[in-house]
Amino acid sequence: MCEANLPVKPHVTSTQCRRLGKPGGKRPQLLRVTLRSDEEAVNLLSVARQLRCSDDEAVRSSVYINPDLTPAEIQLAYEQRERRRRLKARSEVSRPTESMSVELQSDHADLQADYALNFPKLMATNGSEDTSTLS
Repeated sequence: MCEANLPVKPHVTSTQCRRLGKPGGKRPQLLRVTLRSDEEAVNLLSVARQLRCSDDEAVRSSVYINPDLTPAEIQLAYEQRERRRRLKARSEVSRPTESMSVELQSDHADLQADYALNFPKLMATNGSEDTSTLS
């Protein structure tokens, strides 16, 4: 899949790949893939958005690559998404004024800072923490 749709060709540890959840549900089972190194995981995560431009409709609409997060990181990521949605809804409802624009820029900077503090292993390519497991 990566070879056909992305510019990176990560080395997957085949013995560490497994399906998550129970088979036969409404949604396809998630696939947990373990890569050989942290650097490969960071490289793959950095180009994952390119899947939205794939020629294959199935890949474009239903394949996502996400980092392996702790429960606390999952909660924080959810809260950040909700905050972005609220900001977007607020900016679509009213015409942006200069003060609102400054506020949105400030909120965006806050989100970036929160992300860098809470997900440092994704921000650096040579971290000592393990980022080689993706789900």
